[in-house]
Amino acid sequence: AAASAAPLVALAKVAGDVDGNFRVNILDASALAYSYGTGPGDGRWTPDADFDNNRINDILDASQLASYYGTSS
Repeated sequence: AAASAAPLVALAKVAGDVDGNFRVNILDASALAYSYGTGPGDGRWTPDADFDNNRINDILDASQLASYYGTSS
């Protein structure tokens, strides 16, 4: 029997892009500001804004967003 290949799905992201539109802009900054200081279990937590994966939306995430603000792919 021939081996079947599983499809490969690649997920690309732009650093600092919260909403996944491949641009880092005011919408991303607004989403991060809304969820600032939150983590899992908080209704306002936005996992996509946790760029360093430390389970809290904090100044480290804001710094990364600011570093890439205005960029796109």
